[in-house]
Amino acid sequence: MNLPIGRQLFINSGAMFTDLGGITLEERVLTGPHATIISVNHPLDPAERRGATILPGVSVGGNTVVVAGTVVREDVPSDTVVAGIPARILKTR
Repeated sequence: MNLPIGRQLFINSGAMFTDLGGITLEERVLTGPHATIISVNHPLDPAERRGATILPGVSVGGNTVVVAGTVVREDVPSDTVVAGIPARILKTR
């Protein structure tokens, strides 16, 4: 992917950019230390998903999406979208 940037840009230490959805930094942009800019989302189509991190002993049902930053402490049923700390069901498909 490309990351177009403008002039007079300052990116502080530890900054992270994930630009799969596209990121453009215009002129005179300053980022703070450890800034995180993410432009990617979780695809709902199972063929497009690429995995997740799950706590030990937890089962995640088929065709389920676990949103970034979620803490999954208990089993998750199939065909759901879960998010939050702790994980809660946002959507059932």
